[in-house]
Amino acid sequence: MMRFVRSACARTAALFSACVAGNSFAQIHTLVLPLGAETTAGITGNSIPLGNFSSGVLQVMYAADQMASVPPGSAILGIQMRQWNNASTGFPASSLVLPKFWLTVGTSTQTPATMSTNFASNLSGAVAARAGTLSLAAGAYPGGAATGTTPEGWGPTIAFTNPFYYIGGPLVMEFRTENPASASNFSADVFSAPGKVAFVSNSPSTATSGPFVQQNQGVVVQLTYLAPTQPFQKGITRLLIQDELANAAGSSTNSFPLDVSARTIQLIADAGEMRRLGLGSRFVGLFYRNAQSGAWPTGAQAFTKYDIRLARALNTPTTMSDTISLNAGPDSTLVRSGVLNIQAGALAGVSSPPHPAPWTLEIPFTTPYTYLGGPLFTLVRHDGVSGGNFARVAGTLFSDSLYGTRVRGRSSNTASSVLATTDITFSYTSQLWSIDSGSVVPNANTAVRGPSTLQTVYSDTERTSQFIVNASELTYLPVGSRVTGITFRSRSSGAAPAAGCLFENYQVYVSTAANRPATASAVFASNEGADKVQVKSGAFYLAPGSLPGSLTVNAFGPTIEFDRAFVYQGGDICVTIRHSGNGTEAVLIDGNSDVSLTRTISAAGIGATSGALATGGPIVRIEFDPSVVAPAAVDNTPGQDGYAVFYTAAGNVLQSVYSAEQLRGLRVGSLITGMSMRRYSRSSGGPDWPVTDTSVGRFDVTLSTSPVLPQAMSDTFAANIGADAILVRSGPMTIPAGAFPYVQSDSRPNENRWFIQFTEPFVYRGGALSVTIRNNYGIVGSTIYADAYFDSPSVASGRWAVGAGPDATMHNQAGFTGALALRFAFVPRSYCPADLNNDGIVEDGDFTEFLAAYNILDCADGAMEQGCPADFNFDRVVDDSDFVKFLAAYNTLVCP
Repeated sequence: MMRFVRSACARTAALFSACVAGNSFAQIHTLVLPLGAETTAGITGNSIPLGNFSSGVLQVMYAADQMASVPPGSAILGIQMRQWNNASTGFPASSLVLPKFWLTVGTSTQTPATMSTNFASNLSGAVAARAGTLSLAAGAYPGGAATGTTPEGWGPTIAFTNPFYYIGGPLVMEFRTENPASASNFSADVFSAPGKVAFVSNSPSTATSGPFVQQNQGVVVQLTYLAPTQPFQKGITRLLIQDELANAAGSSTNSFPLDVSARTIQLIADAGEMRRLGLGSRFVGLFYRNAQSGAWPTGAQAFTKYDIRLARALNTPTTMSDTISLNAGPDSTLVRSGVLNIQAGALAGVSSPPHPAPWTLEIPFTTPYTYLGGPLFTLVRHDGVSGGNFARVAGTLFSDSLYGTRVRGRSSNTASSVLATTDITFSYTSQLWSIDSGSVVPNANTAVRGPSTLQTVYSDTERTSQFIVNASELTYLPVGSRVTGITFRSRSSGAAPAAGCLFENYQVYVSTAANRPATASAVFASNEGADKVQVKSGAFYLAPGSLPGSLTVNAFGPTIEFDRAFVYQGGDICVTIRHSGNGTEAVLIDGNSDVSLTRTISAAGIGATSGALATGGPIVRIEFDPSVVAPAAVDNTPGQDGYAVFYTAAGNVLQSVYSAEQLRGLRVGSLITGMSMRRYSRSSGGPDWPVTDTSVGRFDVTLSTSPVLPQAMSDTFAANIGADAILVRSGPMTIPAGAFPYVQSDSRPNENRWFIQFTEPFVYRGGALSVTIRNNYGIVGSTIYADAYFDSPSVASGRWAVGAGPDATMHNQAGFTGALALRFAFVPRSYCPADLNNDGIVEDGDFTEFLAAYNILDCADGAMEQGCPADFNFDRVVDDSDFVKFLAAYNTLVCP
């Protein structure tokens, strides 16, 4: 049965560019099949696919592993073919209209080895990709002197009228062509790939089967496909256990974590060490820090076994048991196991006391650990590094004041990785974690199954589904953070779906909610705010069994990754999902029935304007990056100009200073662990950059408290750097392909797609912030402009030196005194909402700000501060009930 696509991109080749423009981070790619034929000609030819046959059909199958580089959910938009290289001239000799050129595309339950002679038996989920006539210009398919294995040039792109959405498995293409004027000696290139390809052919073009299967040979085609949007950068959040060690080495220099002998190590960190980490966040990697001056290892080394297990600790550091099983909770997760290869010099040494060694050795996880609250248990089992010497890593000794109450470790002198108990006190290894931040809403359902069931977001039929979430459930999201995706969990007892579910059109919109969950309107538009953003469009594929099932509470399934982030402005949020249905299975998801916390409105049809109000809403994990833009004035609007950070010159220095008022989302005591620049969008800027991974020889970043206000910046760079300066990263840097996406707009800023991760965090202690970038690399012909703020010097200012090298001391660009628009990644220390002026205490200055909000009253009033921070009870007004909460914090004075 043919399926016809309702996607906005289901058109002809003329819409290739429109498909990309509608989804700025989806990328057009090409793939030559069979693999190996990219630069090598085939061994024979077949005239049917080329359209040089009176009437015939050819069906070719490419094995699943030939398609391994094509992500599931990719839209195949067209193909190209080429002549077999025995051709001496181009085809056709003169312009030609083929009366019939039909192309059907699908997958298969067969393999090339089991391919049937019956055409229908080989096709599953078939799409009539194109039908009708095909016009060919004279010489459309190039030909020339036979040149051994050198292939002929590619012919024209044959655009699909209906894209084919690839969801895995073998790819099948069926050509049915007619050309009464066919001539001899013109054939499509056919390549040999044993076990990877096969075809069946026959005549006429209406045939339903062929006489035999030609194994190991297939037509050479170049696919053009639109890959789904790649997820936003993962692991942006960096959590440091033991904040005191942000810029100090610690007193321990223990070798056990990277020892030559086998070891069993267990560690517990108190829940207070988790900072304001969202419940539902996923740990995806672990860093160690060197305690010695030299880098380690001197040559590549390997552990044949390096296993790490994480869990919620059943004991606190104070009550930690020697018996490992008594410390590890039921959510124990083996996050990585097996061989661990370590490159030479991966663990950078201490080089500039009094600062510690940078965090450079990351051990990535193969299975994330989902943090649901409480103390953290870490178990490391390894069989020792093969050859060479051990490394000494930094940590906390048992004699330190925080040891035993906030952290504790246990190990054994026995050289074994399989111990069930540990018998000696062990220093707590310094840990920096890479984390994908998330927050489960409603919060009470973080680890508890909900009382209701919904099926609208993954329905088999067209639906519009909207849900509103109360701001009380979003306190883990700092105002100004990016929301990058949403994740649901199944309500089923078994894994779902039973079969792959493809939504050919899946649209997601996010905004600040205009109505509260309990007072939601049945009209979708009435619940959406003025800041509504379409964060996803195009296809979405739900793989078989990707939503885990159980008899208790299920784990969350795959994330619906956003194409564009939503900048959280505070308050309730509204999420609207419009989809075409998957046509396969209505997947049940977990839900909550408390309409004061979350509420769903749903209707049949992708374009519905109103729906029915449900008694509750979905349990969803909001994926986000705790981060803020400085200055906050351009958190969701473009700057006024751009800076050529990677300038085509001998090097440059860019320095920016931001006022404290523009950094209120960055709570005092926060650890800044990374930053991101974005492209300037108000002028033409070309495609996403860079096209391929690009190396920069030196990119140094220094952060400090600024000794001057932005409007008083000096032209001398050193005068704008405070005494607490930290070189947060230095040396070479690789910029990944597509790190700086581009969409031209006067109203929409470009995305912060990529973060520069710091190798030493900076503790923000309040006040104006100074950022200095020293870069020695210019990329000739590829100047891109980073977004910059030039509006008010009291908000943010900058200085710039060009061509004087990365160690320039003075500003030399008169008139360029704006500040870069930077997004800083951080983890808040604690939750202290009454500290309205962000100075770490609740006192008279905060009362003045509270009084201003109290006099405005309504959070929807345009005069109210962004996010309505004085609305402590989330009822969208600042009134006497909020004053009672403020007074309690005022009497406590110091933030936790």
